[in-house]
Amino acid sequence: MSVPLVIGIGNPTRSDDGAGHAVVHGLSRLVPGGTYRIVHQLTPDLAEDLSEASLVVFVDASVRATTLQLVPVEPTPVAPGSHITTAGALLHLTELVYGRRPGAALQVEIPAYEMGFGEELSPWTATWVGRAIARLATHLGAEPRGQRAEAQTVVGDRGVH
Repeated sequence: MSVPLVIGIGNPTRSDDGAGHAVVHGLSRLVPGGTYRIVHQLTPDLAEDLSEASLVVFVDASVRATTLQLVPVEPTPVAPGSHITTAGALLHLTELVYGRRPGAALQVEIPAYEMGFGEELSPWTATWVGRAIARLATHLGAEPRGQRAEAQTVVGDRGVH
């Protein structure tokens, strides 16, 4: 049985760049039936996880976004030898290697304002993180409190937290 996969991308020691991580932590409490990954960047080893997911949601901070953005993602071929840096490229790789990919993929961009060193989100980005958690919880079908299964949150190279 495949489940939703939510990937929080970013560097939590660069202030608002940690927004993806914050969404994963908050969402995993509300929607415990999903699988969650926290990464600094997208890498080819994530393809196996994508191949087993019914839905994948990539969550990242964006200095270009001025509002919360939820955008469908389609596979995007990349040149041989290039680095996997986009959600679309990772979907394409997943399909090439495993012969399948998630039924749906979504890129969530959270407005980011402060990217300097620090472990706290700016007040503006923190507000957008809360909105992203609420929207995604609804989209993923959050269960009422008290009827929660365990979530699987993985940080970095598959260490469970």
